[in-house]
Amino acid sequence: MSHQPDTSAGFYRLHSSRYAEVAHSFTQSTYASSSLPWLKNDWDILRRAEAIVPEGHALDAGCGAGARDVYKLWCDGYDAWGIDAVQENVDTARRMHPEIADRVSVADLSKPLSYETGTFDLVLCNAVIQHIPTEDAFAVTFPELIRVLRPGGLLQLMFKCGEG
Repeated sequence: MSHQPDTSAGFYRLHSSRYAEVAHSFTQSTYASSSLPWLKNDWDILRRAEAIVPEGHALDAGCGAGARDVYKLWCDGYDAWGIDAVQENVDTARRMHPEIADRVSVADLSKPLSYETGTFDLVLCNAVIQHIPTEDAFAVTFPELIRVLRPGGLLQLMFKCGEG
C-alpha cells in the first residue's frame, strides 16, 4: 500500500513556522544527485537565475514560509515580490523580514493572478507545482506564470521529487 504525503494547504498552515525555520538550512544542504557540476544546492539555482536576469522585477510564486528567495532577491537589488497560498506562510515571512512585508501576499496559483501582463523579468516557482491539481496547473497556473512574465524573461520551475 502506498502512502500519499499530505501536501494540502492545511498541512502547510499547521507547519508554517517549522518550514520557515528549515528553509534557511536548505541553503547549506547539498543535492545528493545532480547531472550538472555547478548545481550543488538551492542557492546555485538562484545564482544561475540571477546571472541570466541580472536585474529587474521578480516574482516568487509560492514563496513559502519566510519568503527566503524574495528576501535574497530584494537584498540583491531586484524589485522582488512573493505570493503564497497559505496566509500563515505570508505572516511568517512578514515577521522574519519586515523590510519586505508589503511585498509578500496571499494568492492561489490555481486562479488568475492580479499582476499585469509582462510585469516580471524573472518568475520563480520552485517546489510548488506538485501541490496544485494537474488540471488547474495546465489550465491556469502555467498560462498565468507565462502571462505575467515579460517577453524574453525567465520562468524557473523546480520540482522536488521523492521524500524528505
